[in-house]
Amino acid sequence: MNLYQQDNDGNPPIWSEDKDKNLPTSLPEIDVPNGQYWFSVALIERRWQGAISFEEVQRIARYIDFPDIDLRELSFKGN
Repeated sequence: MNLYQQDNDGNPPIWSEDKDKNLPTSLPEIDVPNGQYWFSVALIERRWQGAISFEEVQRIARYIDFPDIDLRELSFKGN
């Protein structure tokens, strides 16, 4: 999970958290300045088939405004 400033221009995320298992169902409160951001979640599956390694990436990104965002809207509960 990554949070990027809107005008990212290839800069690293201002907040990032990696999870290997037990995906979260909500987000922690983070201290970021008011502004416009991209929130990105990537689900990565790796597997081996013989000597070949395969990686499948599914990425979801959403444009958000702070402080106008309600963190409950970013829940992963499948609402």
